[in-house]
Amino acid sequence: MKPLQLKKFTNEKLQERLLNLEKEVLNTKFDIKIGEIKDFTIVRKKRKEIARIKTILNDPLKPQIIEKPGEEIKEKAAKKAE
Repeated sequence: MKPLQLKKFTNEKLQERLLNLEKEVLNTKFDIKIGEIKDFTIVRKKRKEIARIKTILNDPLKPQIIEKPGEEIKEKAAKKAE
C-alpha cells in the first residue's frame, strides 16, 4: 500500500494493520522454511509496509492529512513567512 493511502487511516487502523502484517511475516517465514512458498520476496514487501506504517505512526505531522505531495512544503513555507 502506498504511503499516501496509509496516511488516510486512523492510528487504531494502522496499529491493527501493523499487528496483522507482523503475524503474516512470521507465518510466511514458516511457510518458506517448510517449502509451501517459493517466493521469498513476499516477506520483503511485507516488511517494507511494516516500516512505512511505523514511520507514519511516529510522524508528528500525522494529524494533517496531506493529499498532494509538495503541499507539506508549502505549509512549512507559509509558517516560516509568518
